[in-house]
Amino acid sequence: MTSSTSVKGGDELSGLLERYGEATERLRLSHDRLLSEVTRLSRELEQKNKLLDRKTRLEVLGEMAAGVAHEIRNPLGGILLYAGLLERDLDDSHEPLRLVRAIMTGVRSLNGIVDDLLSFTRGFEPSPTPCTLNGVVEDALRAAVGELARTEIRVVRDYAEGDLTVEADGELLRRAVLNLVLNAVQAMKTEGRLTARTGGTDRGGAAACFIEIVDTGPGISDEMMPRLF
Repeated sequence: MTSSTSVKGGDELSGLLERYGEATERLRLSHDRLLSEVTRLSRELEQKNKLLDRKTRLEVLGEMAAGVAHEIRNPLGGILLYAGLLERDLDDSHEPLRLVRAIMTGVRSLNGIVDDLLSFTRGFEPSPTPCTLNGVVEDALRAAVGELARTEIRVVRDYAEGDLTVEADGELLRRAVLNLVLNAVQAMKTEGRLTARTGGTDRGGAAACFIEIVDTGPGISDEMMPRLF
């Protein structure tokens, strides 16, 4: 009788220990899952905070842009008005007429940039039309000729053969390329090589085009990366 009772008690203790072990393992697994979820949520919260910080900075930038744009627009309008009056007084054979028209083209371009700044503060929709990548890049390089002329930077054109035509807002695309070119010039300062490249490629079976601006400058430092955009 005593022997039977001892065996029974031992079986019960073994069962309790086994159930305790199973419960402990379930708790461990639950803890691991909870810890993994907390880690995921922490990363997500960090990312959300970064996006919120960027949104705040963009809103402040938008307010500043609107103020600057309005301040610039008035003198630009005056310059364009006086240049137009001067254009009417000059004869077609005069060299100054070409310079005046170049000034007017530049002022209109600046007006377009001011319009973009104002659009940035209130939102805008691009107007896609057929445009050629080579033409867009060449227009951007021509717009940067003044900055390039003050340096020893060598410009290399590596354009695709033929006209690669895309549906895009050509003016916005030109300004984006121009900004890249000017940034490259600022990074290289006085000398270096700037390569403007266009081409076509295949991505997952779909045809695609690209514009690439490459410079021999120092690149973007780790400290500056968070300040992009």
